[in-house]
Amino acid sequence: MDRKDFFSTMTVRKVISQIHLWLELLSGLVVLVLGLTGCVYAFEEEIKALVYANKLKVSAFVIKITFSQNLEAEQQALEEEFPIQGVIMKNAP
Repeated sequence: MDRKDFFSTMTVRKVISQIHLWLELLSGLVVLVLGLTGCVYAFEEEIKALVYANKLKVSAFVIKITFSQNLEAEQQALEEEFPIQGVIMKNAP
């Protein structure tokens, strides 16, 4: 092996090494992006709970009234022009 072949082989090795390096970095970036977006998708509910914590909490303010009190309040809101004709009650929470 003479000197010329040695240096041309080293140049080809360096070129292949550089191509390999940049392809590794590019594929590593793709894997990083896929991993991060996968984590965001997997922990979507937990992230929403953290980000929208103030919007997801509801204060419980309950006033218990009887059915007849509710019916009277609704009739007053509708006024005399629209009398309540009937009521449908469902047995669901």
